[in-house]
Amino acid sequence: IVNSALAAQTPSVTMQVAVLGGTLSGVVAARRLSESGARVHLFRNLNDPKRNINSLHPICEYQSSTFVLRSDAPREFSEEVGHWQHSGLVEPAPNFQSVHIDAQGNVQHMEPKGRRFSPHGGFFALLDSLIEQLAGSVDVKAQQLEWMSRDKSGKWWLHRAGDNTQFGPYDVVLHAFDALPRAVRKASHKQLLESALPHSANVIASAARSPMCSSMVVVLHFDPPLQVPYDSIVFDGIPELQFASRNPKQHQAYRGIREKHDTWTVVATPAWSLLQRPGGKSNGVSWQGKWDKVKVGKTIQRAFGRALHIDVDKGRQIIPTFHWEGCSYITQVLKGAPCAFDAECGLGWCGDLFGGMGPTGAVVSGFHAAAVTMAFQTSNPKSVLPGEGDWGMRPSQPDDEDIMTITGPATGREDQPNDGLDHTWQTAVRCALGEQVVHADSYRNQRRQGAMGDRPNFRNKDGPWMAPSLQRDDRASRLDTGKLPRLRCQTIDGGILRVTGMPLQSQRALLRAVFPADARGVCGGLYDARRGTIDIGYGEKWPCSGTFQASWTDVGMHGNHTVDWEAVEGDIVNQVLASIKQCASEVLGNFSPDCVRVAYENMRGRTIRQGQTLCGWSRDRDRVDNSDGSPKICVVLGNAKIQHGYKYSKEDRESLDVELCPGDVLILHGPARTWCSAVNGFQDHAGSFPFDFAHVWFLDHRRLQKVNPDIYASIHQPSTPAPGGPEYKWMQFAYKVLGAEEGEEEVRMEVSDGCAPPESSPDAGHSQLSSARKVYLRAAPPGPGSEPSPKKSCKSSGRDAQTRRWGSKLRAWDSESFEQNGDDRSIGA
Repeated sequence: IVNSALAAQTPSVTMQVAVLGGTLSGVVAARRLSESGARVHLFRNLNDPKRNINSLHPICEYQSSTFVLRSDAPREFSEEVGHWQHSGLVEPAPNFQSVHIDAQGNVQHMEPKGRRFSPHGGFFALLDSLIEQLAGSVDVKAQQLEWMSRDKSGKWWLHRAGDNTQFGPYDVVLHAFDALPRAVRKASHKQLLESALPHSANVIASAARSPMCSSMVVVLHFDPPLQVPYDSIVFDGIPELQFASRNPKQHQAYRGIREKHDTWTVVATPAWSLLQRPGGKSNGVSWQGKWDKVKVGKTIQRAFGRALHIDVDKGRQIIPTFHWEGCSYITQVLKGAPCAFDAECGLGWCGDLFGGMGPTGAVVSGFHAAAVTMAFQTSNPKSVLPGEGDWGMRPSQPDDEDIMTITGPATGREDQPNDGLDHTWQTAVRCALGEQVVHADSYRNQRRQGAMGDRPNFRNKDGPWMAPSLQRDDRASRLDTGKLPRLRCQTIDGGILRVTGMPLQSQRALLRAVFPADARGVCGGLYDARRGTIDIGYGEKWPCSGTFQASWTDVGMHGNHTVDWEAVEGDIVNQVLASIKQCASEVLGNFSPDCVRVAYENMRGRTIRQGQTLCGWSRDRDRVDNSDGSPKICVVLGNAKIQHGYKYSKEDRESLDVELCPGDVLILHGPARTWCSAVNGFQDHAGSFPFDFAHVWFLDHRRLQKVNPDIYASIHQPSTPAPGGPEYKWMQFAYKVLGAEEGEEEVRMEVSDGCAPPESSPDAGHSQLSSARKVYLRAAPPGPGSEPSPKKSCKSSGRDAQTRRWGSKLRAWDSESFEQNGDDRSIGA
């Protein structure tokens, strides 16, 4: 029926359609529309007014690890899964173990009524592949969208977040949001639709009848791994527990999880979650104030352990306990097409909120939305606006698992009236009740404090997914990134420039490229000479010796290596250099680097107090002589936002502090090459990079090799650190990059302490890198030549006039820093 409708409704004039959201329903709709003759733009990224979409989140980006093609599945979904199978994107998952556990500990194994499949790399990897298949027929856009407007001729225009860039005109705009898998955040759609009022009122009113449940949730990591033979657990009769799902390690990068082993998502029941919220009632007594995240999280974690009869106290929460406001839809459209479309203005919405939560409902909704959209330019366009009589409770199935088990009618919010409306979105409620709403901005307060704020010059207007996306690191070297967008350059001070605007795709490709096979470097933790141990943070010691293999996430607190420019994989390094030189041509006109130096840092629970630094103030040691002011480029990559401080000398009491987000670039030249520098600020952020931060330096060492060959050799060919050596306090191991194994997402290293033959030992243990406890980095006792303690007064050695010059510039760049997320030892890492 859908196919014949699409064929009959193909207009004679090419229709321009924008699909908002790189979701499963959005991809299906975009493909169907393109096949039917429409010109389609698919916008993967929508600005989230509440959170930074560049920082992936285990809950805001949610997916299950498998799905079931039921024997009674709709034809549209069966055909779509067949396409996935034919393309090699999914595989059967016969060994997946799904069980129910009751309060008495009885275990019931659940057999699905159909065939179970697992997407290669997870649902987000599947979406990446499906979007890549659209190339040539659908124009995939990476820009974040923040608002939309309609002109006098009835055409839609879409506006990029933070500037005046606009896209259009479009005949139809189709929103696409799915809760499972959750590739776009619902707050983004709410913001866009409210910006289109009053034209969007009918579509908003239709979506008002899709209330969602709320639950408390924790995401846990166990090292050693949790020995549980199940992958999905549904709990019966345990108030603190609704379900627990294993998150396979190979699926985690797309959700901002960087852990050594599989993790677990553990979700409480909505009823119990309600009691933990301010205003919740327990035994008839209502209480006020903030809810205790630590207490709630520990309660859920311990209930999880009791239900499984195992000790889970050593499990670590990788994010603070989260109140998941929209964990599960409890209704769906039961009568009519499972989507919303207003033919009066050419605006629609599809997703599993209409079709029934999960991939089946998402695909079916996308199919129907495409058919309804193609009728828009025919002689008989029709609106599809599901009303009160068209919605019903989402049917539950005995073999439901994961968030599908949360079916209501309780929503987990005491202030939710039992009227079938989503009262978390008051604009929708007002529209559904017939109020004439001409303007609304539900996120006005959050937007001012959120990822974009009201800053006009924030960096990286593109989101975590590009077109095509790059989340799998093993693809970086063969990804054709094309020409980078024009970057933005600003002068910080005489000798320091900051360049911003590098897309996340390019950041990932660059980091992967500068770890080519056979690159050699040094790494380690903090050596305690009195105990003879190597501290790797969180109270853990480096457990390995000899020679062993490890992932690049498991090679200590810090490390570095230098490679020749020609050894860097792919062409991404040349593309990045060209883009940087384009916006800083006056300084970099003749700059031609011959090598790349990489230095990474994992803070492992450390933080930097105000007035202190990570490793002290130091000067460049790769300057050829005292007059050397040649430029050098530092690209900051990773998950965290850091701060670089600059002084004329170590004794100065004031510093020029420059905040740097991932993707920012520093250009040092002229007088700045003579200053002391240090990492003196750090703000941790979740993300999918293997390091908290990394410095990638573009350097020209041709003269250094001739004038100071010993310094050159120590930088380019570091020897294996030896006990008692000058660097052993920081670096105790040497490593060689092996590359990424087939099917693996992470780069592998061969690590050696020089005490064993240099053969690979794949069975050797790995360093234990995990946890999120906070400890403070305390300053070491001052020694000869050390920096003065920030708690003591220190003389300026006649530099009062110079240090005062920093005064008007101190932290002058905070307002221009984008809220997202090594230390340079000797030569800046």
